[in-house]
Formats: sequence, C-alpha cells, structure tokens
Amino acid sequence: MNTIGWIKGLGYAGLIPFALLAFLSGYTLEPLALQVLVVYSFGILIFLTGSWWGIGLLRQQAFVLVMSNLLFLVVTGLFLWLSATVWLLVSAFLFLGLYVMEGRLSAFARQPAYYRKLRFHLTVGVATSQLGLALWLLVGGY
Repeated sequence: MNTIGWIKGLGYAGLIPFALLAFLSGYTLEPLALQVLVVYSFGILIFLTGSWWGIGLLRQQAFVLVMSNLLFLVVTGLFLWLSATVWLLVSAFLFLGLYVMEGRLSAFARQPAYYRKLRFHLTVGVATSQLGLALWLLVGGY
C-alpha cells in the first residue's frame, strides 16, 4: 500500500472507535464505553492541535505555533471541567472548528486535496457520532 493509502486507512480506522463507542454508549448505556469515548476524543483533539505545532514550525508561522498551544490549553481545560455529555457536544464543535480554521489559515494551504476531503469526512463522522450520542443522552435524561 502506498503512503496515501496508509493515510486514508489510518484516518478511517481512527473513526471506528468514535462510531463503535458512541453506539455502545447509547445502546447499552455502559458508562465505561462513554468514558473511553470521551478520553479518545480528547486524545484525537490533542493530537490534531499538536500537529499544528509541527506545521507552524515547518511553515515558520508564529500564529499557528501560538494557536497550537492555546488550543491545547483550551481543550485540556474543557476536558477536565465538563461532564461527559457536555464534552461530547463541545468537542464535536471543536473538531468542526479545527477543520474550518485549517481551511482558512495559509499554513495549511499546501494540504493535498485528497487530505482535505479525508479530513472533511472524518470531521463529519466524528461530529455526527458525538452530537448524536450527546443528544440521545440529553433527551433520554441519562
């Protein structure tokens, strides 16, 4: 498999825990599944904000370096402060916000078209699974 195949494969494989854990959390109301989903989404958000550091460094863009650190602090603070259900709502919008910001910042302009498309699909998948579960839990009063 070539590098692009690996990138796509790893990207979509990373979406599986979001979908599976959201389903298990909503269907079984298993607290451990919900806790793992919350920690997993935190980990992926931190991974994405950390990648901003490398991109800012390579592109020599101080704004992206500062945003990498600021986003890390905001995401970590929210993770520690919010309940699991509220975290799912907020982090879904954080994923969407990161995608939108990457589309507007010149440091990310060199991203290949296939990668932007992949990030779009992954972001929509993550946000949908998290928002769906959060709404399910809020409406059900869990």
